[in-house]
Amino acid sequence: MSPSPLQFNRGVSFVEIIIATSIIILIITGIVSAYSFWINEHRVSTDRVVNAMLLEEGVEAVRSIRDRNWSELATLSTSDTHYLSFATTTSTWSITTEPEWIDSSYKRWFEVRDVERDGNDMITESGGTVDPNTKKVTVYATWNNTSGTTTREVSSYFANLFEN
Repeated sequence: MSPSPLQFNRGVSFVEIIIATSIIILIITGIVSAYSFWINEHRVSTDRVVNAMLLEEGVEAVRSIRDRNWSELATLSTSDTHYLSFATTTSTWSITTEPEWIDSSYKRWFEVRDVERDGNDMITESGGTVDPNTKKVTVYATWNNTSGTTTREVSSYFANLFEN
């Protein structure tokens, strides 16, 4: 006589419980790790986007100052760091010497350099004549992250288009 199927089914063995628990723990660990990675990448991506926008806004702010009054930009020291400030009451940008944290996480500043031109009126790095109607502006934006401080920059040439 053969044993009935009920005789072999005595319940779940200890080994099966350990294997099932291990699989569940591995799945949960994978999900938590993926979520943690996604959150970190989202934060880093957000910082990069905000930084790019701050750089673009900085260039546009300097352009606004140039359009309003060339001499305000042209007379800036080429050896100093300059900061931007927006006056909400007059809706205008101004240049300041005081650093300002933006959203408590980002800092932006800019530097102005003289532009030299060669005999063919082409911009040259050195050995040319200083062009009083052109300036090179480099805008920097920085933020702190888990791996340290990250700084990005963008440069643009500004000319005295309106001769003001």
